[in-house]
Amino acid sequence: MLTLNIANLAEPDLRKAIASHCSEFGTVKVVNVLLPNCKSEYVVAVVTMATPAEAAAVDRKFGNAKVGSTAVIRLEQDVKGDLLRRFIRH
Repeated sequence: MLTLNIANLAEPDLRKAIASHCSEFGTVKVVNVLLPNCKSEYVVAVVTMATPAEAAAVDRKFGNAKVGSTAVIRLEQDVKGDLLRRFIRH
C-alpha cells in the first residue's frame, strides 16, 4: 500500500507521485490509476517497470500483486478526505 494525498492531487500529478516512489526500484515505464467507483472506495495504481525484478521490488515495498513487469498497488488517502465525493458524481 502507498499513502498519498489522493483527494487533492490531479490525476497527472498522482501518476507522477506514484512514479517518483517507484523509481527508487528502477525504470518506471507506465503508471495507470484506476479511480474509485460506486462499488469500491479505494484507488489502485498499475505500475509497469522495465523488468520483472524491478516490479518485484515495487511489489515487496508497496504492492498487492505482480504479473511480469507490472505491480498493482492499492493507494490510501494520507489525510482526511472523501474520495468518493471527489471522484464519483451521482
